[in-house]
Amino acid sequence: ALYPTVGGFTQSVYDGDRWGDSNIGLVVLDRHEKFPLSAEVDGRPVTGVADSVEIGDELCHLGVRSGEPMCGTVIAGERDSVRFTAAGTCGDAGGPAYRVRPDGTAEAVGILSVVSDGNDPEAVCTGPQESSVAQLIKPWLQAWDLTLVTSTS
Repeated sequence: ALYPTVGGFTQSVYDGDRWGDSNIGLVVLDRHEKFPLSAEVDGRPVTGVADSVEIGDELCHLGVRSGEPMCGTVIAGERDSVRFTAAGTCGDAGGPAYRVRPDGTAEAVGILSVVSDGNDPEAVCTGPQESSVAQLIKPWLQAWDLTLVTSTS
């Protein structure tokens, strides 16, 4: 299947396939008006960006293949990545990772980079995995001088 070109990479960082490696890119859309900005995830308004993520925090991700929020506990953190016990499927990468605040709104945490057991990057597409890895978004927003669109902006 051929997919239409919607933009181009202006930044790209790929350090490798281990779960703590950076794997993220920035795409500038050719016609941004065709892709309306949304400040919500799974029907929840996004009201901010997480300042930090700790082991034990509950995170969720929304992937195109899983099709519904998958949530779990943060079990490891490394540099700018976190691994959490949310199941996922190959094809979920690129979806948002977020934390639900007590008021029911969402806080942006990162972008799902891989679903894996944390040890074997090759096992990603062999079937559903028991944990997910997200690249934290705040360091990349700062590095690339970007602002996240929120429901309060």
